[in-house]
Amino acid sequence: MKRFHFIRFLCCTFCCALSILQCFSSQAEQSQSYSTLRTECPDAFQYSTTVGNAVINVDAPILLPDTHSIPLLRLRWIMYDEAYNNRRIISAGNTSDLAMHNNIYYSRFIIASDQASGSDILPEEAANALEQLRKANGISEDIRIWAQYATSGMYAIPNGSATDEAAFMRQNKPVKGYEKGMYIVRARQYLFGIPIFFTSYFQYSNENEPEDPCPTISLSYLDKDNYHLEYSVVSVESIITENVALAPFTKICDQIKLFMDLGLIHRIDKIELGYMLYYENDVHASTPRAEYIMLAIPTWTIYGYFNYAAFSGETETFREDNNADQRIINEKVRAVWGNDCMRIDALTGDFVDMSANPAPRVYRLTGDE
Repeated sequence: MKRFHFIRFLCCTFCCALSILQCFSSQAEQSQSYSTLRTECPDAFQYSTTVGNAVINVDAPILLPDTHSIPLLRLRWIMYDEAYNNRRIISAGNTSDLAMHNNIYYSRFIIASDQASGSDILPEEAANALEQLRKANGISEDIRIWAQYATSGMYAIPNGSATDEAAFMRQNKPVKGYEKGMYIVRARQYLFGIPIFFTSYFQYSNENEPEDPCPTISLSYLDKDNYHLEYSVVSVESIITENVALAPFTKICDQIKLFMDLGLIHRIDKIELGYMLYYENDVHASTPRAEYIMLAIPTWTIYGYFNYAAFSGETETFREDNNADQRIINEKVRAVWGNDCMRIDALTGDFVDMSANPAPRVYRLTGDE
């Protein structure tokens, strides 16, 4: 709960910082085409600043789609299998043997090796399994592996309701029958060569609101007979603009630098341009998923480590990576789940406030795009 308040405070501070930045921004600043942005954008974002006694140095790669233009798209969900509530395909493995994330067993991420504990399965076999399952289910969309990770076997949690499973695990030995670890393979959908960000971003959701529209492609793989595939992807309903104008990258850089100067960003691992999905119109949680119409909005995602305790009055944690083992764990977990990021609307250059309430899951086009 304490960290939640830190996050909320952080986002409020982001908004205040953004307002300051916008007051001093040049009114003459113009949008630019993606081809121009791609020509002018450096290979890496580099910046150094001092906050208190800490020096923050960033040299983060900038990942751009390998395409000549970025279209503005209207989308719908692809409904593959009505037997699973029009939401996803769950492949017919014996998923009960996985004991995934329940209140009894929990698995640890492996940090010393990419090999699952006690498993005869090689990492590449799990990646190949995703491709084989995709073909078997007649899935033809452009998907590409984002990250793959291995786990330990299953360990018992004495307190089944523990919120921090790792802290309450009986870690002396795995549960009998669950000694083998598994692989987690996550992939992303691409549209016209542009990745769709797959993680939920907004924190608040009211009772009648649907969840963030995020395509899900995730395989938990123990072996060829025991696996769990989640698959939820979109199709293009129409192209609104074939080559949408984007905010200059200099504006994006100015915002990031301001957040760093305020001590809100500790580390940036990479910056990526892709699509974030929004609903085009107001929707209700009871609306059938097949009726949702979404917009693919070009968005910058900054991956890294953000200072949730910056204004808490605590002396702080300015270096999460002081503990090398913990840093490895954190970075690998982020690599799998894509967590700890902030986003900036690539059309406007404005910060996307993850703590807004109500959450702006509906994107209002102005007609100038």
